[in-house]
Amino acid sequence: MRQGIGLLLLVLLMSITCWLHLHTSATMSEALPPLPKPEVAKLSALEFKPLLADYYLVKVAQIYGGKTIPAPAQIDWMTKAITLSVELDPYYLEPYYFAANVLSWNGKVDWSISLLKKGLKYLKGDWRIPFYLGFLFFYFKKKPIEGAKYLGMATHFPEAP
Repeated sequence: MRQGIGLLLLVLLMSITCWLHLHTSATMSEALPPLPKPEVAKLSALEFKPLLADYYLVKVAQIYGGKTIPAPAQIDWMTKAITLSVELDPYYLEPYYFAANVLSWNGKVDWSISLLKKGLKYLKGDWRIPFYLGFLFFYFKKKPIEGAKYLGMATHFPEAP
């Protein structure tokens, strides 16, 4: 019974988001769907937080994978949606991957670094988080010593290349 109510609330939240998006813009490229505050999203998702985190990541992928290059407002919206996705499910690797490999190339390097550092706390067994941090420090921040620290951390995992 409780799971049914939670799923119904999640579907209702997604429906309201889609309705607001469709009724507040003339075209899909003009407006972005509104994002709830993390506290509201966590409360309304109940035990379906990973499902809602997936939903926001899919929305980000739809915007980024569109026919045009994302505008700065879209990049800002994507960073907020990825942050929301990580707040809902901090053990979900894909938002960290998207932040490191896509949004960092779109001017969000400092934000990506802070998000990946948060990911170090939750994904302790994954070599990719410190690897991405090392790359961002080497390539974008021009801090080889800090980059080497994270790359060295990544090499200690048995499945690391």
